[in-house]
Amino acid sequence: MVTDKEFRGRGVGKSLVDGAISWLEGRGCEVIYTTADRYTSPSWNIFHRDFHLYEVPQQIRDYGLSFLRL
Repeated sequence: MVTDKEFRGRGVGKSLVDGAISWLEGRGCEVIYTTADRYTSPSWNIFHRDFHLYEVPQQIRDYGLSFLRL
């Protein structure tokens, strides 16, 4: 999810994330994963407030490589 530079810092990204979460939960989704570049502070801050850190190495330990279906 990306917002145009012109709209950054105006809450657009937060609104998009909130809307996506509501949409998924409204359809019965109980587990939601996301990936954010932690070194890109604005995007990290949006996701960090609603999600728990779950590093890829830990995901592989928990689920093996079967969760990496692209």
